[in-house]
Amino acid sequence: MNQLLKFVPRTFPLLNTFGYGLLLAISFIVSLFFLWRELHRSSFKEERIIDMLFLSLCFGLALGRLTFFITEKPAFALTVLNFFIVYIFPGFSLFGTVFGFFLCIYLLSKKYKENFVDVIHIFFVPFFTFFAVFSFLNMLYRPLWQEGIRFILFSVVLFLLPRIQDMERTNKLTRRCMIALFVVIFSAIEFCTNLTFGPGIRIAFPEVQQWLFLLVLLLGSSKLVICYMKNK
Repeated sequence: MNQLLKFVPRTFPLLNTFGYGLLLAISFIVSLFFLWRELHRSSFKEERIIDMLFLSLCFGLALGRLTFFITEKPAFALTVLNFFIVYIFPGFSLFGTVFGFFLCIYLLSKKYKENFVDVIHIFFVPFFTFFAVFSFLNMLYRPLWQEGIRFILFSVVLFLLPRIQDMERTNKLTRRCMIALFVVIFSAIEFCTNLTFGPGIRIAFPEVQQWLFLLVLLLGSSKLVICYMKNK
């Protein structure tokens, strides 16, 4: 990726926006392939799930953009024009985007009278694939230890996913427990890999988004314990 970007002048004003947009597009295409594979193994209508995907993605991006303005308080003001001109005023909240995406999936599942737990189940592999691919590409584009750790952790989750699904097939773990487990895993990865360190390896005060991930991590852990105790 770095060699590809050598052909683009460093003074090009849209370099960062173009670079991250390209990484997101590649990651999305790869995850879309895995979603297509999961759909072929399920009984869902492909058209309906694809519609839900793109509607939820649009809603998630809009909420992530709004959350960015609220939590990060950037130098540029929140106006209708600034909200949509991302290449000049870049910034999205990962928490807001992911939360908005799954909130919309939930609402659409109710609208189409689909089982939300079953719908979420087919998004496990594509979801973690997206972040694994993005972390890998981002590590090449912008070498940082956090991206390397994120890539390793997301790859480990994908490697262990078949074994976790086997636990579901043998009734050792319900699908609701699996959702809680993956919420805990994702929140833990995002919280830990976004911590910043100061002199003497002192952890800097977490940002608002990290507090939100920590809150979800605690709630998800509580739900996971309750699910485990009920299943036991």
